[in-house]
Amino acid sequence: MPAPVAGDIVAAVIESRPEDAVAAALAGPAAAVADQLELASLEDTAGSFIMMAHLVKTAVAARDESEATGSLLPLAAAARFLAAPRIERFVTGAAHEAIDFVRTGQPPTR
Repeated sequence: MPAPVAGDIVAAVIESRPEDAVAAALAGPAAAVADQLELASLEDTAGSFIMMAHLVKTAVAARDESEATGSLLPLAAAARFLAAPRIERFVTGAAHEAIDFVRTGQPPTR
């Protein structure tokens, strides 16, 4: 199996493959990894504006921390976060309420 490269990060994030994203981030170099994380945060289908903003902020902060510490670990952590499957609680909760309403005929308790 070929060694991971920084360019693999975008695909790993979009496909929710956190282990591959971390491996690619640790393969360095830091500047290329940071560029890929920022690109991935912009291309990801986060589902909501606020989640998209969190992804972008995390990618930018990881670049800053990596530069300040000289370590790839902040970038690897950001890669893991960006690639992790997300369940947005408001969307999930509303979907569960709708399913319960259809099944039972009882509106959700507010």
